[in-house]
Amino acid sequence: MTIETASIVCEQFLSLPVKRVDFNWHGGEPLLSDPAVLRNAIQTQQRLLTEGSAPAINKIQTNGTHFSDEWLTLLCEYPIDIGISLDGPARFHNRHRSVTDERPTSCHDEVMANMAKLRKIGLPFGTLLVITEDMAFAAKEIFDFVNDEQLSVDLLPCFFHGTLGNVVPPSIHPHSLSRFMQEYFDEWIRHPDPPTCRILEDMLGGVLGIKPRTCAFRNHCHEFYSVDTDGRLYPCDLFLGQQDMCLGNLHSESLHSILSSPHTAAIRSSIATLPDDCNECDWLFACGGGCSAHRIGQTLDSVGRYYFCGARKSIFKHIEAFMLSNASLFSTAKAAMRGML
Repeated sequence: MTIETASIVCEQFLSLPVKRVDFNWHGGEPLLSDPAVLRNAIQTQQRLLTEGSAPAINKIQTNGTHFSDEWLTLLCEYPIDIGISLDGPARFHNRHRSVTDERPTSCHDEVMANMAKLRKIGLPFGTLLVITEDMAFAAKEIFDFVNDEQLSVDLLPCFFHGTLGNVVPPSIHPHSLSRFMQEYFDEWIRHPDPPTCRILEDMLGGVLGIKPRTCAFRNHCHEFYSVDTDGRLYPCDLFLGQQDMCLGNLHSESLHSILSSPHTAAIRSSIATLPDDCNECDWLFACGGGCSAHRIGQTLDSVGRYYFCGARKSIFKHIEAFMLSNASLFSTAKAAMRGML
């Protein structure tokens, strides 16, 4: 993304009548770009704040291998939340995040070394762990790694659409996801101080009747937008590049006109519409119908089924049964909810 496009993004979104705007800089790999792009964007935000705009929060999601001195200087200079993609121990992480002949060392080793560097200079970070099919029987190993490394983690099921709209490898099968999450939950909730795990906090909260916080559990996509490097606007980064989901281009249209257009209204309606099975499901409050980008067969004219529907139901049932059978762990659950109770 150029400095010009990044500035337009900041100006357009901070012109909205909202309480706060979160800017999530990702890619691709954002740390391969010129740090001047983000520096200029933050300076633009600060200028607009003095003119009465809403405050901004900046977050950056990286694979953790390219922390140059110039980027570290920028990250120390401004309050930027850092997220690092780390798929557990090396045998999982390196399997799907390959290295090149020019960089023959272990990618996992590089990420771990850079996390140690961030800790040494006092820069906090969170981690995003993608759950793949080969992790289905390794939940305890993954949890032990997360706990030993004292990581704040979010778990993301691996999901890929094929060219025909079908689900293709290396997506995780719903049964495998269910097995992994149930076993991971059992390890997590038994820990006296469960490490932060946003997806489990939301799922446990939903079972206990507490409204989830994240969009994938709330059928609530209209507060999230993604801007491609050329200024094209999409609802959420998971729709990036899908031409039928493009809302417009910030280089040729104002954000206000795009968001108020009939085309955007139609896409919002399509995303928010749930299958009849969802509206009749006992877990709708806790689930929200699932991530709209992970529905199969959905177009603007048809409602798709959430790919991990069966997995979510079984996980919710497991959490409910577990908590009913282990009343002594409610104090641990309260601690795990991070202020949601």
